[in-house]
Amino acid sequence: MSARTLFSRFETSQASYVYDTSTNAILGVPRQLWEQLGTVERDASQQPAANEAVTALQAEGYLQPCEVRRMQFYSPEMLRERVFNAIPQLTLELTERCNLRCHYCAFTYDNDRVSQCRAMGRETAVHAADIFLAHSRQAATPTISFWGGEPLLGFRLMRAVIEYANGRAADRPLRYSFTTNATLVTPAIAAFLARNRVDLLVSLDGPRHVHDQNRRGKGDTATFDREIAGLHHLKDADAEYYKTVRFNCVVARDTDLHELMQFFADEELTAGHHVSLLPASRAGLPNSPRTQRYGGLTPSQLARARTMFVESRQRRDRELNAAAELYAKQLQPVALRSRTVLGETIHPNGCCAPLLRKMLVRVNGDVHLCEQPPYKNCLGNVSTGLDLDQAVRLAMEYASRSVAECSRCWAMRLCGACYLDSMTDGRWHPVNRARECAVRRERIRDSLVQYAAVCEDNPSAFDYLEGTTFTFPV
Repeated sequence: MSARTLFSRFETSQASYVYDTSTNAILGVPRQLWEQLGTVERDASQQPAANEAVTALQAEGYLQPCEVRRMQFYSPEMLRERVFNAIPQLTLELTERCNLRCHYCAFTYDNDRVSQCRAMGRETAVHAADIFLAHSRQAATPTISFWGGEPLLGFRLMRAVIEYANGRAADRPLRYSFTTNATLVTPAIAAFLARNRVDLLVSLDGPRHVHDQNRRGKGDTATFDREIAGLHHLKDADAEYYKTVRFNCVVARDTDLHELMQFFADEELTAGHHVSLLPASRAGLPNSPRTQRYGGLTPSQLARARTMFVESRQRRDRELNAAAELYAKQLQPVALRSRTVLGETIHPNGCCAPLLRKMLVRVNGDVHLCEQPPYKNCLGNVSTGLDLDQAVRLAMEYASRSVAECSRCWAMRLCGACYLDSMTDGRWHPVNRARECAVRRERIRDSLVQYAAVCEDNPSAFDYLEGTTFTFPV
């Protein structure tokens, strides 16, 4: 792998910039130099022509050749040691069933999901808990999460797991969490969740007329009132505990962000609670009039979110509202990028070290990295144990197959590519990888443009992130 200078040019309405891979720096440059560098950018085999401006930048340490030779998380031995001792989170798929049929959800349009009705057995759950407790002794905050479908359809098993784990791990605190639509919360369930301080993320899409457009029950019934009733049960069970409840709002393309923010700020059951916005995905949806309502935010919604972010930072608000936070999140990989000079070793993009972010156990006991389908990279089964050899192979194969291309890519230090971007049916697929890489580079370049434009208007806009860490440690 020969060393080469890697960078990307971009411009805002006010200035011309170069992102320099070797230093992770964003440099404002004269227009003439920006245009000269375009020749090099179009032909990666070239190097910047010697001129006064380039020489000056190189003298300051910029536009240096990148000599990446390795990609790795840990050594195989270290990865095994960490998995053996420090798995931080167990996620149990209690059930594949859901009691709702939200318009944007896979349970509505994906026949494979709609037809599934399996549930986890107690023996599987106990095996999973035992393995997790044995392999999480060095984890800072060991957490057991519950997933579905709707996890509360498996509440009896959830309760049994919590009681079992508490008994087995009396010597250390455990956290519990799950996401729910809250329509199945009863006073008894609320009391149990409050007593065990279970972290709740409740899916609520805004005021009644917005929420009920997409969050529908079986038979296309409205769900807002049922969800509000569940929230009242939670608050009545323990008002202090209820203050910890967080909300997730899925945003369709025709949703008014200002109206959403007003609702969450004014509604007594949500005021003062943390709210996250998530754009609805159109992936897998059939061609229908409904399709146009999904697929990320519209340009007008993004513009509105950007305005909220800029205004919030000008006011120096202590916290961002959900719309401003949604805009800021897409820029965080840029804002929180390392300011160190690139060395010979890089991190494997946005991939997690296998099992060191979470351990997902599906209803049949199979172990996977996370909830993201397809589920082809099985890392063992709780009845037979973790397959650490496969975990190591997955990480090592990704690194060995990626390093040649990544070492020549200007976006290597900002890239969030995942194993699934490169694999089909659990096997490496170079065509998929190349296609996804092109998409990610465009997204990263767009983030650079937006980041620079915000900083032009407010140089301290991202100061609130000081002390925050990010998952790309290059």
